[in-house]
Amino acid sequence: MIGTVLSDRYEIAEHLGEGAMAVTYVARDRLLGRMVAVKVLRQGCVSDQQFCRSFQQEAQAAANLAHPHIAAVHDIGRDGDALYMVMELVRGRDLKQLIDEEAPLAPDRAVAIAKQIAEALQVAHAAGIVHRDVKPHNVLITSEDRVKVCDFGIAKALSSDSLSQTRSLIGTANYLSPEQALGKPCVPASDLYSLGVVLFELLTGRVPFTGETPVAIAVKHAHEQPPNPADLVPAIPQGLARIVLRALSKEVAARYQSAQELLADLSSGGATQAARPPSQPAWQDQTMVQAPPSADRTVVRPYDRPQLPPPPRRAEGVNPWLLVFVALLGIGLAAGFVVYGMRHTRTVVTVPDVVGISLAEAEARLSAAQLRPGTVTQRTMEGVDPDQVLEQDPVANTEVEQFATVNLVVSEGTKVEIVPVPDVTDMSADKAAQLLAAAGLQRGDSMEEEHETVPAGYVIRQSPRPGSNVERDTAVDLIVSKGPKPPEEPTEPEPPAEPTEPGGGTTNPAPPDTGPPTPSPTTPAPDASGTVQGQVKFTVPEGAGQQKVKIILRDSVGETVVYDKTAAPGDKISETVRGKGRGAKAAIYLNGELVQEIELKPM
Repeated sequence: MIGTVLSDRYEIAEHLGEGAMAVTYVARDRLLGRMVAVKVLRQGCVSDQQFCRSFQQEAQAAANLAHPHIAAVHDIGRDGDALYMVMELVRGRDLKQLIDEEAPLAPDRAVAIAKQIAEALQVAHAAGIVHRDVKPHNVLITSEDRVKVCDFGIAKALSSDSLSQTRSLIGTANYLSPEQALGKPCVPASDLYSLGVVLFELLTGRVPFTGETPVAIAVKHAHEQPPNPADLVPAIPQGLARIVLRALSKEVAARYQSAQELLADLSSGGATQAARPPSQPAWQDQTMVQAPPSADRTVVRPYDRPQLPPPPRRAEGVNPWLLVFVALLGIGLAAGFVVYGMRHTRTVVTVPDVVGISLAEAEARLSAAQLRPGTVTQRTMEGVDPDQVLEQDPVANTEVEQFATVNLVVSEGTKVEIVPVPDVTDMSADKAAQLLAAAGLQRGDSMEEEHETVPAGYVIRQSPRPGSNVERDTAVDLIVSKGPKPPEEPTEPEPPAEPTEPGGGTTNPAPPDTGPPTPSPTTPAPDASGTVQGQVKFTVPEGAGQQKVKIILRDSVGETVVYDKTAAPGDKISETVRGKGRGAKAAIYLNGELVQEIELKPM
């Protein structure tokens, strides 16, 4: 994709990252002259029309969100098979990288980050949007710890009935809310649960629940109580630990009911002292509100840790059919999780590096890695052997599902373009050069040669010959006329040697008397400047539509156009042509090509 321009606007500059559904690139917006992030969906997603429609609707909803802690969505579009979303480019790293490198964080720093995420969710929830996939991977953070929540592309607009009732399990298992794990509809409190998991991880460096499979982790989110983060990291204040535990409550009603309510506790002394009392009755048993001495003051007595009430003992005489029903229900749920795990647990493999090797070798490596070659695109590349791999998508060392496809771009070698050589004979040298350039050829060497009929400056011959096929930019040599050979001047005969006399003298014999001289007949030389004439008759051949007919006189004066009109097939043209000097000719051109020459005669 590097170098590709999407919709004649977004020029892909560099690879930024990728996930299961899309690959993200840095691109230049040619229209606005700014750098942006472009998320391009994978081909497997684009082939799902329902997913594409949902993606477009969700991206449009996300584009309406505007907040300093939300990565802005600028545009959404499609270019051929590429469905993409254009977002604000945030320079930094994602929160998962920060956790891997620096966690556990100091409580005040973790709270500051969590507050920014909560502010972003507050704006989204007010617009009727639940993110559904709040996790550190979808939170970008700058070197100054400024947060941008991104990837609302999988969020669902609650105002859309068809989308809000989906039962599909969306999100990453480590950060799923209990209702998501059970396939129930998501609510704003679902995002707050996931934010509680993120805050837990910021404070402790680990997630509250782990397991061998995503299904095992989802079951723990649905049924097990999380550990107290303060037990893992004693430096965490108990008040902050209680805020985290309330956010991680199994029941929606026991959690914070809005991001604003969570922000209030994180912003007040509750982050270092005690959490605000929740509405769940079980929590009321562990928090006491005492009447203060004055009417305008309330004192909240802190507690050590919320404990779940012990399970009630089974009452005597319970209906055995009820026990059977509960057992069957448990078996059904367990079977459901097993089936879900079988369908959704995938083997992950690493994409090998196949750039720089032949296509056949690349396909063999992909097959050995339990991957399949996808689309193979050819590209002209000077100096690179044909079928050598230039690019791959996904790039090397990316983790993908087993038997996923890897798209390849291969070289088709140095492309040689063959063009025909036009006929440039009987044209002026300048016009011949123009015609050669228009045909993709170069004017080569030019040599002059005398010619009795071709006027000076016109092409006599060419090499390569007309009609031959050569590579583009081949040089065509021209033999150009310099006119007819000039006439030879007559030379006077040398006088005969005089006879000598003995002694070195000479004798001058008197010529014989032959009487008066008689005039000898003489032949007049041809007049080089005399007038010549000819009758040019031409019938336009049958062809498609109107044709251009031109008659050019070439004589001692120069070159003159005497006829230049458009004629229909079958038209008869008759033109009297007069010129000066011997060798004058009338040349007939049809659509720019010489078809006939007529030599003019003295009048």
